[in-house]
Amino acid sequence: MAEFAALVERIRASFPALVFDRAVLNDDGDDHAVVVLDEAWVFRFPRADRSRTLLFPVELKLLAALDGASPIPIPRYVFVPPARDFGGYALIVGEPLRQDLFAALAPNIQDRVLDDLADLLRVVHALPEAVLAQGDGVIAREWTGEQFRRRWIEERRAPVGEVVGPSLLKEIDRFYDAYAVAPPPPREVVTQGDLTDTHMLLSPDHDRLAGVIDFGDACLGDPSYDFAFFFAWGDPAAEHVAQRYDLSGEDPTLLARALGHFIRFRVEQLRRDAGDGATVDIQAILRDLPGRLQRYLSTPL
Repeated sequence: MAEFAALVERIRASFPALVFDRAVLNDDGDDHAVVVLDEAWVFRFPRADRSRTLLFPVELKLLAALDGASPIPIPRYVFVPPARDFGGYALIVGEPLRQDLFAALAPNIQDRVLDDLADLLRVVHALPEAVLAQGDGVIAREWTGEQFRRRWIEERRAPVGEVVGPSLLKEIDRFYDAYAVAPPPPREVVTQGDLTDTHMLLSPDHDRLAGVIDFGDACLGDPSYDFAFFFAWGDPAAEHVAQRYDLSGEDPTLLARALGHFIRFRVEQLRRDAGDGATVDIQAILRDLPGRLQRYLSTPL
């Protein structure tokens, strides 16, 4: 609670004209502490020094570049101190668009949501890479497949092996071997970097996309990275977004590459949430994963 009080005091000291009655701490995220004021303003405080001094200012710059260009609401920071080490924006009211919630939407609303997301990605991916330049001139890049394979072997394989059987573990090994040597993408773009259900918000009336939040993982990389999570909503959803995004068919392996990123995401969930059925349906992932692996390993990129 001492930390929470200190965060609230930083807000009051930095923005004395901002009047509020109630502050609530959202401490769920790994990268940021979040303070919500009167259910109207969201203040994000990066935890790590590198995030405060380098990454958060980049997020502010990227969002400023998207302001007015995004087809859907995104965070618009209006309270930023001179040090640019934290900031606040008007709350985007909505709920995370989880798999069951998306599945319950009427088909026309699903299409509207997917169209809006495809249009947003076209805008994000068209940004100049200079928006990613940190104060030291460095531009964050997506990890390579080999980097992910090395982390799998050194850190992830053992805990995942406690959840999956030996045969599936061997297939995951084969996947990472293939993922590490996949051909480079035809182009690199500015990616949102973390487009998952927790960052895509559905409106309270469940009739539209309320907005997309958290651009803190934006980096330079394969555009297919931002399409990975759509497979969680089903193959038709992923195909719909890809077709809307790539109207001319100039990137024929977009979805095949995105499937690889999605498989890696699912494997990561097995490690991170093993035994936590309330967060992730482990058994559903285990049922789905073998078919995904077979499809990826049998599809040339």
